[in-house]
Amino acid sequence: MKKRKKHHGLMWWVFISWWWLPIKWIYYTIPVWFVKTIMDKGRTSAEPVCSQNKQEIPSSVHSAVSPKILQNSDSDLDIVIPSRKDGAPLIYNYRVKITVTDEDCLLRHHAEKDWFFTPKDINGDIHLFLGNDDIGILVDRVDMLRDWLRRGDPFLLCFENLSEENGCFGHIAFYRDKRKGNEWREQTVVSLISYKSGEKQEVIEYLNEGDEVQIEEEDDDNVIITSNDEMIGKLPKKHVRRCVEEGVHSAFIEKLEYDEGGKMQPFIRIYWISRASK
Repeated sequence: MKKRKKHHGLMWWVFISWWWLPIKWIYYTIPVWFVKTIMDKGRTSAEPVCSQNKQEIPSSVHSAVSPKILQNSDSDLDIVIPSRKDGAPLIYNYRVKITVTDEDCLLRHHAEKDWFFTPKDINGDIHLFLGNDDIGILVDRVDMLRDWLRRGDPFLLCFENLSEENGCFGHIAFYRDKRKGNEWREQTVVSLISYKSGEKQEVIEYLNEGDEVQIEEEDDDNVIITSNDEMIGKLPKKHVRRCVEEGVHSAFIEKLEYDEGGKMQPFIRIYWISRASK
């Protein structure tokens, strides 16, 4: 848990806030809301959608932002990698090289819009299957995928591009629910207070169950909860002292519920540093 920076003083609100906040709304809040809305609409479709857009993606991607995969060919491929899978958030995604062993089958499945591979570890190699057809062998991120397979964490592996000049590439996305690794810790579900303001509700609107949040000590009497450095509420007084004295390991959104006034109230699950008593 880290110390929270002090809030703006009276002079800032009198002389600066009146021009700075409108600028922030116009050039940051509204564009971010617009982009988020567009991305959410794209993620609601579980099936890839064909598009005539043509754009190359970077050869190496490490990001928590949902990527769009666009194939530059006569038959365009447009796949939106979802930001969550089986309730777990996306934490890594990469473009990966594939050695194709059956190009005819790959092209046939591509024509049928069958783009997602099933990996199988065979004789030390990760073979990629589309249906019952062995299409090729994964070249990149092999050890990382084996770790995910061993733990049973969710992932997606799909076809991206095939060309005579560059060969075949796919895209792999890794997901992980960090809560699973902390189940042995003592846990407390807490309903937040001070969450009703318009700015906080804007942030809360885009939260999902399982999203990680940050706990920050404002002072000895106040502990605030933030998401991406934006405040979403405070801890009730009865939990503040333990947070300040002991600290916490991590915290995640447990659920979101409307209160009697129609405001969205966040509940968080705190994972304490100590082990849960048996």
